[in-house]
Amino acid sequence: MKNIMHLLITVLLMLSANSSWAVYPAKPVKIVISLPAGSGPDVQLRRVAEVLTTKWQQPVIVENKPGGSGFIAISQLAKEPADGYTLALFSVGDIVAFPILYDKEDVLSSVEPLVPFFTADMALFTSTQIQNITELKNEIAKNPTYGSWAVGSIGHITSAEFANNYNNATHVPYKDYGQWFVDTSNREIAFGFASLGSSRAMYQAGKIHYLAIASNQRDKRFPNVPTVKEAIGKNIIGQSWLAFYINKKVTTSLKRQIEKDVREAISNQIVQTSLIENYFIPMNTMSLLEFHKQINGDRDTYLDSLKKYNIDIKK
Repeated sequence: MKNIMHLLITVLLMLSANSSWAVYPAKPVKIVISLPAGSGPDVQLRRVAEVLTTKWQQPVIVENKPGGSGFIAISQLAKEPADGYTLALFSVGDIVAFPILYDKEDVLSSVEPLVPFFTADMALFTSTQIQNITELKNEIAKNPTYGSWAVGSIGHITSAEFANNYNNATHVPYKDYGQWFVDTSNREIAFGFASLGSSRAMYQAGKIHYLAIASNQRDKRFPNVPTVKEAIGKNIIGQSWLAFYINKKVTTSLKRQIEKDVREAISNQIVQTSLIENYFIPMNTMSLLEFHKQINGDRDTYLDSLKKYNIDIKK
């Protein structure tokens, strides 16, 4: 009888250790991000990590895996054990644009969205020496160039659509934001579209100038900056987003538990204030169903734009 009881207890312990109702987390949690340390999204992610560390009473470690158009970070999440101890933060480019552009959509087969994090409107920016759309039009005539942080990125596509109104221009891709902003500030590049969050520091330092925002309505923080439609008579919408992802094989019950905790962390006042102060728009109230619709809509837009503007990895 004692042997049977001992065996039963052992089996129960083994089951609980591998079930979704076991204590989670029982060890440090890692969050992989496809962007470099110090980038705008990285800073915001670390705010969330701090809140989760306090809530979970376990270290939440941010691991930067930039490069490879997001494939390095996605592959990292896919190969980790499906136990919920590795999460990831991916951008719209990582999930929508780059897999299409590089014909690697199969890389997404092992991951799925967990919680939308934030979005940001795209701003048309130029050198501070260019003060309005008319001056930019003249600048493009002399220097028909625009930059972006990657081929096929939302910045590339939004810029290509804008340039199409001015006899087009040559795309100049950059490996990092810094040099792109500097070159545009120095008028080596005529213009670009970047998220308000990413370009904020250069804007506040007086190095670049916002001419328009690719949104349906003006941003209350920039009441004197028109929408693109107001500026050129054509509506161009450009938004970047980032979302938390998880390995698909993690049990459904554990996914929902982690989703709940991450949503609560993003809802923390410190995190919300940091997002808003850095020109990001929180998305934590968006449901996963709504977010899947967002992804599908963005995918259709990218497919259309890549074809329309003949965008490929060689350009």
